[in-house]
Amino acid sequence: MRALIVAGGEPPRRRILRRLARAHDLVLAADSGAATLLAAGLLPGAVIGDYDSLPPEAAERLAAAGVPLLPHPAPGLRTDGHVALLEARRRGADHVTITGVLAPRLDQAINHVLLLALPELESAGVCLLGRHAEAWLVRGEKLVRGRPGDYVSLLPLSETAEGVTTTGLLYPLRGARLLRADSLGVSNRLVEPMGGASVEHGLLLLVHETGDRPAFPSL
Repeated sequence: MRALIVAGGEPPRRRILRRLARAHDLVLAADSGAATLLAAGLLPGAVIGDYDSLPPEAAERLAAAGVPLLPHPAPGLRTDGHVALLEARRRGADHVTITGVLAPRLDQAINHVLLLALPELESAGVCLLGRHAEAWLVRGEKLVRGRPGDYVSLLPLSETAEGVTTTGLLYPLRGARLLRADSLGVSNRLVEPMGGASVEHGLLLLVHETGDRPAFPSL
């Protein structure tokens, strides 16, 4: 099952958000992400949060439409996006796209990148989606769709990422060892419509930048 989570940061364009909703089986909102969905003419299947940023009028509209407003189980200890990711997995999602987390807050963006390593997400594909970028934790192998010239960066989240091999990228790697405190994997480029990387050991983040085109997850 594919789940979409809309958080309260910078959202995708409304037409992209509507397209995302159609491409997923379940739509969840993390707190004020519900207002983003309402503005696009969409209703979430449920809203999760401590409701410190959801406008009261949006909460009233959601309640009138019968949308469940689920309480945050640990306010102050976990972010709304964190709890929404766990809820998506609890409901059986094996692919999750979460948007509204890469901007404008740098701390939130870094935290959501690190959340990709949660044990609860180990068997799931999770995409962090921005307006012009998608980010994935590579589990085995990950290929993304794009255009030749798109940037693809490979960033170790663990101290090292071992056995990194690329496909369809300008600067090939074959069984490479990437260090977290290095820039070897940064600013590679697609040379084919699909490209990416595989990793044998360690945590490797793949970031695909789409330039001035709206990003859409490579599900």
